[in-house]
Amino acid sequence: MPKSVSSSQTGVSPVQCDDSGNGRVRVPLVMKIIVAIVVLIALGLGLISYLGYARFVKVYRQIEDSRFSVVLVELKSGVELNMTLGLPLAELPDLGRQVADSGRSVSGIRDLLVVSPDGRILVSATGAIPAGGGGSAAVPMAWLSGAATDSDGAVRWFSDGALSGLVTSLYDSFGRKVGAVVLTYQQAEADAVIRAVFNRLARLFALVFVGFAGLAAVAVWVCFRPVGRSFVRMTELLRDSGSAGTVGVNELEQQVVAFRGVVEGARSVIRQASQRLPVPKAWSLTAFLEDADLNAEWSRHGVPIEALSSDPDFVALIERGFRRFVEETEREGGGGPRVLWSAPVPPLVVALSDPMVRERLLDHGLDAEDLLADPGLSALVSSGPASERKAA
Repeated sequence: MPKSVSSSQTGVSPVQCDDSGNGRVRVPLVMKIIVAIVVLIALGLGLISYLGYARFVKVYRQIEDSRFSVVLVELKSGVELNMTLGLPLAELPDLGRQVADSGRSVSGIRDLLVVSPDGRILVSATGAIPAGGGGSAAVPMAWLSGAATDSDGAVRWFSDGALSGLVTSLYDSFGRKVGAVVLTYQQAEADAVIRAVFNRLARLFALVFVGFAGLAAVAVWVCFRPVGRSFVRMTELLRDSGSAGTVGVNELEQQVVAFRGVVEGARSVIRQASQRLPVPKAWSLTAFLEDADLNAEWSRHGVPIEALSSDPDFVALIERGFRRFVEETEREGGGGPRVLWSAPVPPLVVALSDPMVRERLLDHGLDAEDLLADPGLSALVSSGPASERKAA
């Protein structure tokens, strides 16, 4: 007969029956972790891809507009230079050839027009309108009043459905407006480039996502599968403890006791290793008394630290605090129970209760709670400084 495999050996228990006999699917712990990591990877890669794509679209649109703006400004300069001879705009020689050459200089231009102030087309780069304006064709007036693309408003942008363009005004040598240059282009070409980049980015995103998600799934499966088996085994022990008496409970207690033994052993090793470490230079009476920031805190609370530094009882109190901190001896409130001080509370006790002073004391290897619970502190505060005790 084939050997059966329990769920504790695989770490996976896909189906579980409830009390009513209906089976319900239970998602394993490892699978939940994998799904969470895959979702995080998808969100992270998606956000990075979107930000990069939006940046590309913005920069590409700006480059397209600047290419066309250069052609428009160059043609404007050439036409205005020819008008310094005193000829009207419609009678300039070689205006049609100049416009046609500018229209062919950059790809993507649909048409390049020279129009009068009322919008009547004088010259077209495509040759549909001959030089001199042989017809009554005109551009919409909305084209000539588009939104400014620069700070001085020399170049304006307009859009008419799928057709977009740029326009700039023409002035003669007396500063009078005599017409405008209109450049039109199709948005479809730029949209096709952007769409191609989007499709390539989508394929790259899918490839990178599948790769990262696959690696993450394998790593989580290898690392967390033993943890999943442990949870399943723990669940079985808890379930068996209710039906099989105390056998499951005893086994669980043995595992808990063994775990506590491992924890205690680790704590012992850490304690022994910490005792072998050298004591920092800051953990000394000299460094403690020469700490300018700590002395400022003492003075703020009205503690006469200069007088106390020469008091042997205070020095002994500090040295006992050093010794207890380094040796890490097990203690209940330092050297004794915490003293309840009656009002007015001595300045030294108030200072030892200040969080700023406590933090500075820890830098020197002193525990404020140990000092407050030390019986020597009560004797020191109640008898006053050494000079007063000698005088008494």
